[in-house]
Amino acid sequence: MYIKTNMQSVFDNSVRLVRYYIVNSNESTRVKIKYLKDLVVELSMLDYYLECLFKFKVLGKNKYTCYAKDLENIRKLAYGVISSEKKSC
Repeated sequence: MYIKTNMQSVFDNSVRLVRYYIVNSNESTRVKIKYLKDLVVELSMLDYYLECLFKFKVLGKNKYTCYAKDLENIRKLAYGVISSEKKSC
């Protein structure tokens, strides 16, 4: 139950950070990069919670690898946007 509520709050924070990044697209690059870096931290927390669920045998191996690959793809996208934001300034 503890992990479920924490994962829900991390999901909510991640969506909030993406929304802030989109809304503040006219702000300085530094502000936008801050939101993206915070998103990467939230994704790392999700990865940790998934690992805990797998470790305690709540998730099977197939589900774990599927979710981990999805998180990895989202993280790569975030890092790609960060690098393109840095290049644009």
